[in-house]
Amino acid sequence: MFRCVVGSRRNLPVLIFDNADHFHIEFQERVYQYARSIYETELCLVILPITDRTSWRLSRHGALQSFEHEALFLPTPPTEHVLRRRIEYLHGKIDLERVRPDDHYFVKRGLSWKVDDLAAFSRTLQEIFLNTAEVSRQIGKLANYDIRRALRLARLFITSPHLKVEDLLTSYLAGSALTVARSRTVMALVRGNYRDYAQGQHEFVQNIYALIENTDSTPLISVRILQLLADAASMDSNDPLLPLDDLLRYCGDMSLEPRIVIACIDEMLKTGLIRNYDPTVTSASSATQVEIAPSGEQHLDWSKRNFEYLSAMADVTPICSAEWFERIYDATLPRGGGWRAKTLHFVEYLLEEDRHYCRTLDHPSYGGQLDVTRALKATIGNLAEQIEKWR
Repeated sequence: MFRCVVGSRRNLPVLIFDNADHFHIEFQERVYQYARSIYETELCLVILPITDRTSWRLSRHGALQSFEHEALFLPTPPTEHVLRRRIEYLHGKIDLERVRPDDHYFVKRGLSWKVDDLAAFSRTLQEIFLNTAEVSRQIGKLANYDIRRALRLARLFITSPHLKVEDLLTSYLAGSALTVARSRTVMALVRGNYRDYAQGQHEFVQNIYALIENTDSTPLISVRILQLLADAASMDSNDPLLPLDDLLRYCGDMSLEPRIVIACIDEMLKTGLIRNYDPTVTSASSATQVEIAPSGEQHLDWSKRNFEYLSAMADVTPICSAEWFERIYDATLPRGGGWRAKTLHFVEYLLEEDRHYCRTLDHPSYGGQLDVTRALKATIGNLAEQIEKWR
């Protein structure tokens, strides 16, 4: 076939091995060797898309360094851009026939609302929310910038009941997602289609305070590991990886048991909060060097200061102290202070438990760990101010 294309038709065959980067590195290396064998036999152009991390590894040992090749770096497009193009494509495919529902949608204070063209309404909402930089950025991070997963999360977000009808109506009429409170967009991402956060059922959002249960350790162990990896990445953006042995020694100096640290790393690898330098490795037993993933960055930010995330996790995180459980539960009762008081007591509980199991050292290399404590204390102060304001 190749001889016919080249010799008879005077054309250049182009072979594209797409999606090879979805498999483990050994498989990608074998694909590259196979592609190279074709190139050595017949005149052709071979294109093999691989991730930058795979390229970095194979360039140091293996088949990639043994043969001459041309490497082109194609940066991943922003999630906002991908979602916008996706919406534009769908707009071109949607039938513009008007759909007139018989039912009305009820909003607050007995008012009803009828939309004559549901297709146009749906398209407008998608444009409003998914073209908003902050929402698309959070979706991209939680999906680790995997386009397929980002599209699934975007669909989950748009259909979440936590974006109330009146919010959608306001955004539709104003033409901007800025009319919807930021708290409600985070709530839609965290809780999805459920009233409460579904522990262990959410593909994208994890309860970072209870990744591993039934262990005698601080509930902030995952937060502290993510903070360590975030600090390592900020010190050298070209090499954000941290050897697993160094991570264990660092955590050991904070009195965190290696067994529990390993279990936590294993769970974070499986849930995509951190990545091994070979991203196909999802087990701590096979990991050697790890780094914080975009999803981990988003979880780290939420875990220290976001009221909606903290409130949702307060409902499902096991409380090891009967006294703190009663205090948190009482806050949910009428005249108990509401969700703000509940969240405030939950953060106090996290810090109290952390003091029992974790020892932060007064050293520059532990500055990020001290920032975790300071950020949570600041969150307590902000919640207390809001509680006082709403009394």
